This record gives sequence, structure tokens and C-alpha cells, in this order.
Amino acid sequence: MWLTRAAINRPTLISMVFAALIVVGLVFMMRMPVEQRPKVDFPFVTVVTIYQGAGPQEIETLITKPIEDAVSSIANLKNVVSNSQDGISVVSLEFELGTDLPTAAADVREKVDAIRNSLPQDAEVPTITKADISAIPVMTIGMKGPLPARELRRLADDVVKDRLARVKGTASVAVSGGDLREIQVLVDKSRLAAYNLTMARWRRPYGSENLNVPGGSIKQGRRDFAVRVLGEFSDRGADRPDAPAHPGPSDRRAGVEHPAFGPGARGGY
Repeated sequence: MWLTRAAINRPTLISMVFAALIVVGLVFMMRMPVEQRPKVDFPFVTVVTIYQGAGPQEIETLITKPIEDAVSSIANLKNVVSNSQDGISVVSLEFELGTDLPTAAADVREKVDAIRNSLPQDAEVPTITKADISAIPVMTIGMKGPLPARELRRLADDVVKDRLARVKGTASVAVSGGDLREIQVLVDKSRLAAYNLTMARWRRPYGSENLNVPGGSIKQGRRDFAVRVLGEFSDRGADRPDAPAHPGPSDRRAGVEHPAFGPGARGGY
């Protein structure tokens, strides 16, 4: 009641008080920091495992189910959603709101590492990522021109990416799309069957011998020389591993394989 009486008896004072409140509110509003993408921690952790050549049934049995069983006992876990596709397993974990996400991700990594030896040997190491809104690209740049797709990709990797990374305030730059150069080994299925060989047996030497490994060191006086065993393939015709032992002429004379340069699988267009 007294406020009503004061507003009637002293209208100038009340008007000045409200004007002061409006001015103070406007000043604080203009000084308030505003972010287009504020930092928000979503309680989600994703485990992605790639197993090339495996079907959804094998992915579900050999990878997805063991990971689900391993992470199911983590504290504050709310939901587990999995997706098994050709060659890839995705396990999404939802935690309770307020859960410390770095700690939860560390727990997930510990559980997955504990079962790593039980996963297929040919499967890639599981990738564990946290939901991070700040990691979403704020700018996407497309490139086009008269150059071939492989040359455009090389230009993006060697020139454009480095220049964008030097721009002040840039956190990271990622390149996708285009053609990546790779050496393809094309196998003649009929010749492979003639020697009673499987693709897994034929592929094994390429994975075990296409490596550069350290070979120790040699000490000569005051100098130490590092020794490396170079086994990585450099071109189509040289340094290919021998085929697995089998009767008949060698693989190079028999024409079982045909190395060729070609573009790698595209991750985007």
C-alpha cells in the first residue's frame, strides 16, 4: 500500500528509480558475454570400432556385444544404444545429467582396453569420443576447379590446410573428400583357386612385411648410428612380398596379382 501511496505522492522519484533500473539493466545486458556456440557438456560417449569385411551379424557377435557387456557396469550409465553395420560397430553410451564426462570417458576407455585382446585381431583399435559441441565445424569450405580430384586433394592438404591453420583463432582444420593415392593389388580369383589359396592367406604377407621397423643401433667411437629395416613398399613393381608357399611357378610369373595405382575409398564428396 505504501508503494502505491509513494507513487501517487512522489511520481518524479518513482520515475527516476525505474529509469535507473532500466539503465542499469541495459548496461549489464550489453556487457553480458554472448557465445554463438556455448560450451555445453552432453553426457554421451561413443565407441566406434572398424572391422573391414565383416557383416552386421559378425560385427554384432564379435565386437558390439562384448563392448556392451564390458561397459554396462560403469557408474551413472543411463542407456546403451548400439548399431552394427557392414564393417563398423557404434556403441553410444548415455550418462546421467551432471556426470563428470572426462571421468566417464576414462572409465569407458579402461573397460574397452580390458577386452581389447578378445576382439578380432584384424579389427582396428576402438575409438572413444565424447560429445563436444565445440568440435562441430563452424565453417565448411568447398573446392572446385579444372584440376583432377587427386590434385585438388593434394592442393587442399599441402597448401590450403596449412594456411587456414595459421589464421588467428583457428583450433583445427580437417580435409575430407577427393581422391587419395593408393597402391591396389588386384587378385585373379581363378588363379588363386588354382593354387588352393584363400584371400586371407594371400593378404597376410602384405600386412606383415609392409613395415619399417627399428633394428637397434651401432656404436662407432663417439657416434651412435640408428639402424632401420626398411620393408615398406614404395612402388608397384619392387619389394613385393613373396606369395605364400604353394606348388607351381611364382605368383609374378603366374599372374595371380596385378598391382596398380588407383584412388582410395572416398570418405566424402
